[in-house]
Amino acid sequence: MSSHKTRQITYCVKNQAFTLVELLVVIVIIGILIALLLPAVQAAREAARRMQCVNNLKQCGLALHNYHSTHNVFPGINDRQYIFSVQAKLLPYVEQVSLHSLIDYTKPVLIGTSRMTLNEAHREAVKTRIPMFRCPSDGESDIFIGTNENYENDPLYGNNYMVCVGSGPNGTYSMQWNPLNLTHVPWKSDALFYYGSKTSFASMTDGSSNTLAMAESLLGNQSESAPGDYKRQIAGTSAFTFRNPQFSIPNFEEDSDGPDWENFKSNISNWRGNRGSNWFMGSPRFTTFITYLPPNPRYPDFRPSDGGADDLMLTFSRSNHTGGVNALFGDGSVHFISNNIAVTMFQAMATINGGEMVSL
Repeated sequence: MSSHKTRQITYCVKNQAFTLVELLVVIVIIGILIALLLPAVQAAREAARRMQCVNNLKQCGLALHNYHSTHNVFPGINDRQYIFSVQAKLLPYVEQVSLHSLIDYTKPVLIGTSRMTLNEAHREAVKTRIPMFRCPSDGESDIFIGTNENYENDPLYGNNYMVCVGSGPNGTYSMQWNPLNLTHVPWKSDALFYYGSKTSFASMTDGSSNTLAMAESLLGNQSESAPGDYKRQIAGTSAFTFRNPQFSIPNFEEDSDGPDWENFKSNISNWRGNRGSNWFMGSPRFTTFITYLPPNPRYPDFRPSDGGADDLMLTFSRSNHTGGVNALFGDGSVHFISNNIAVTMFQAMATINGGEMVSL
């Protein structure tokens, strides 16, 4: 018998692992891919937010047209106590009939004399959030408590979409008080909306497609301290100034630090962080803006020295969209207005019958 030797062969398989260098290379590649992808994702999200903002303004435009069809005029802003906003009057036309029924327009918004407070009759309505009045690109909280001066105990919900109440120069920034002779009589602005306005399509002789109706502004940051960096866009605060001579407005030049700007800064007395803090009251800072400066100016909102009347507040259009703001025109169209628009062109867009040539 022959013997057979069995040869046992052992195969050793060596476990392969990433070296440190290979691992670092993979991490770097992943980091590069994320860095390339993240801006695209953010841009896509902002594009979606901007489209939602456009849709909100278009809904406001439809509501304005439906209001006009019903009443033959656009909604106006009432006097200093019955200070209901244009936005409030649009509620039945933006599927907010139930909320509109909570508002008694025969009762003033504010009551009292030296210290006015919110009328109890409207407290239920003002604490309602209206998503259509909010731009999704504005990340500030829209619940304002303790930042509304004499009605500071009432929680209010914010608003991003302001109605245009004037171009700014030559006294066309006041909604109620005549800034030229300090009288408390209605002051007819050159815009589509002002206190006591009863404008219509026929009023827009410049053409409804050339007349601004609404535009964005940013909510305040609910802070009452001055921003430290004056060279950035001052989005979250509104400056209150008390200067002489009365009602003089600085001749600001964008992106410069001239004497007007230095004088303005040195005379600021206090700040408020409640821009856009409610949709209910037809008052500067809350629901209106003017076109005295182009969108997103680096100057804060302010009021000239006026003895204490908020009606002379100059509130500007602002947004978090890159390069400009969305704006609604009288014909219901929505356009993007660049920060670089010529100031004279932007002011011309505010007027209803100025006779200016406007090219969008």
